Amino acid sequence: MTKKILVGWKPRNTERRVASIRIRCLNVIAELRKQHFPIELYKPGKQGYSVVIFSKSYKPRDFEAVNTLRAAGTRVIFDLCDNHFLKEDERVERLRRMLQLCDHCVVSSDAMKTLVQEQMGEGYVTPVSVIADPVETRLTGSLFNLKARIRAEWQLAGLKSQLKGTRVGSYHFVWFGNHKGFHNIGPEHAAMLRQRLEALHEASPVSLTVISNSQQMFEDIFSDWSIPVHYIDWSAYTFFRAMRLHKVSLIPIELNEFTRVKTNNRVVQSLYLGLGVVADAIDSYREFDSCTFLDNWDEGLRSYVENPALLQAHIREGQSIIRQNYSITAIAQQWRDLFVRVSESPSRGVRD
Repeated sequence: MTKKILVGWKPRNTERRVASIRIRCLNVIAELRKQHFPIELYKPGKQGYSVVIFSKSYKPRDFEAVNTLRAAGTRVIFDLCDNHFLKEDERVERLRRMLQLCDHCVVSSDAMKTLVQEQMGEGYVTPVSVIADPVETRLTGSLFNLKARIRAEWQLAGLKSQLKGTRVGSYHFVWFGNHKGFHNIGPEHAAMLRQRLEALHEASPVSLTVISNSQQMFEDIFSDWSIPVHYIDWSAYTFFRAMRLHKVSLIPIELNEFTRVKTNNRVVQSLYLGLGVVADAIDSYREFDSCTFLDNWDEGLRSYVENPALLQAHIREGQSIIRQNYSITAIAQQWRDLFVRVSESPSRGVRD
C-alpha cells in the first residue's frame, strides 16, 4: 500500500437478515478488519475517508453526501447487485444519477456489468468492475432473540422427524429462497418441478423441503402434492443444518430481466454445504457446468438418485472451485485491491 487510506462503506441498511447486505457488505468488512485493513461502516460527517462505497444506496440524501465527499477529494464507489433498472421511473432516475456521479462502479456478475453499460449508453466512461458474492461459511443469529431461536430449533427438530418418517431410502431434495422477492416469485418456481418429482417418486421415493419465509405460501402451493413435502422458515440459527439434511438443491429459475443478471450464490452455497445442484442455467452458473446439472432436469434428478458416487464427485469439484474463487478471503482481497487502486486514481472532478 503506497499511502494511508480509510474506507467507509454505506449499505442501504445494516440488517444482517438481508442477504445482499450480509454477504456483500458486512461479511467483507469483517474479513478486511480481521486483516487490519482500515475499513468501517460509513459515519456521516466524518472526515478523512479516502474511499466511500455506497451499496444499493441512492436515496436523495445520498447525493448530498456524495457531493460533499467528492468536494473533499474522496473517491466514491457504487455497488449494485440487482437489476434496479426495473424499479419505478423515479428510482431509476436516481440510480442513473448515482452511476454518473461515482468514480467507479462495482457489480456482482458479468451479466450485470453488461446491463449497466447497455443502460448507461456508449457515453458512459465510469470504470465497471465485477466482484462476486463470497460464500457464507457460518451464520449466526442474535444472541438476544431467544424466542426466535427456540422457534427455529423447534422447526428443525420437526423437519428431522418428518424426514425420518418418509419411506426407507427416500431421497431428499430442497429448495430455498424468499417468497415474492422483487421480480423473483420464489417458491412458485419450485412448483414447476411437480410433474418431474412426482414421476421420479413413482420409481424411487423422494421428498421436497422448502426453506423460505411464508408457510401460508407453502400450504397454498404444495399441499396437494403426491410426494412428501415439508416446510421450515429460513433462520440464521438453523439454515446450514437444515440444508445438510438433504442431498440435492433444486434451483429452478423463471428467466427474466431480473434473474438473468443474478449471482451464482445459490449454487455456491449449496455446493459448499455438501449438496448437489440441479438448476436452470443463467450466465453466472456456467462456471459450475461440469459439476452440476444445468438445463437438464430429468437426467440430473435421475443421475443423482441412481449414482451417489457422481454426486460426491460433483460436490468435491464444486467445493474446489469455491475455495479458489469464492472464499471470503479471495473476495475480500479483490475489494482490498480495488479500494487501493481507486484511492490512488486521479479525481474525475465534481459532477452533478
